[in-house]
Amino acid sequence: MLSAAWGGGSEVAFAARVLAGAASRLGPVDVFGPWAGGRRADGAFDPQGLSPGGPGRRWPLPDAAGDAADLDPGAYRAVLVDGGDAEAVALAAARLPHVPVLGIGGATVEGLAATLDLVPAGGAGPGRLPVGLHVPVHALAAERPHLELGPVGDYLLVLSARPPPAADPDLPCEEVAWLVARYPRRPTVVVENAVASVWRSRSCVRRFGVHTRMDLWRLMAHARATVDLGPGPLFGRECVESVRYGVPVIVPAGSPAAALIRAGAGLGYDTTAGLLDAVRRFHSDEARDRARRAGAALEQWVGDPLGLVERLAAALDRPGGR
Repeated sequence: MLSAAWGGGSEVAFAARVLAGAASRLGPVDVFGPWAGGRRADGAFDPQGLSPGGPGRRWPLPDAAGDAADLDPGAYRAVLVDGGDAEAVALAAARLPHVPVLGIGGATVEGLAATLDLVPAGGAGPGRLPVGLHVPVHALAAERPHLELGPVGDYLLVLSARPPPAADPDLPCEEVAWLVARYPRRPTVVVENAVASVWRSRSCVRRFGVHTRMDLWRLMAHARATVDLGPGPLFGRECVESVRYGVPVIVPAGSPAAALIRAGAGLGYDTTAGLLDAVRRFHSDEARDRARRAGAALEQWVGDPLGLVERLAAALDRPGGR
């Protein structure tokens, strides 16, 4: 695997790690990253650094000597790279000319989470190979709501997209301002920069920290719906987690998480009016139950680690995939 995102907190890094773990069930996995300084201890893997090829470059030049020589043409069945990383593809094509390159792609209705696109040097191959992605959640989060919520129940969860410099907890973003004004009687819990703010009757009535993933999962698992104002760039991890808890999602149309919408596990919106209407529709238990059932049908793609291993093996066994 050639991954510049490895070790970070992005969705690309998450997908790379999950897919590397699945691939390790099929055989040895070597991970390479664009840094100088040799190997780094990192859990189940010890990624090897490949020194960048100069200013403005992420990876070594394809024809350069040096530590890129560690890429052994006879050692690998396939190479996985971060989606869209042209330098990694060029490096793999030059150093491993007979090994297929698989880019970690975005969400599709079939694969829902990460998919693999076969990108051989000659431009031939079977095309898009949906394999899914294991997105773990913890069952205990569904057993008890977040303690800091107190008596607050039947709430809408909103995941803000404002970065820290623009975030003012006492001044909600535009979408939240419209939501709490339009539906003042229904509690709205807004998570922004690791802080949850509970809004009711157009006022913030409670505020507490969201310190761990379990904290976030507890808020998700007991919400009526999750509004993600800025889903992640690859597949919308928080949206998938919400769907795994049986909670429908509301996301901007055209975002990577829109695959969930096409599958029936939530609603999309283009405008503020559309957002307000989507929230209104999930006031109905019937609409919420329909979305929950649609989300449950996607469990095989996001909640089955052994299924991911099997699909990855099948993708590698496709013509041109090994």
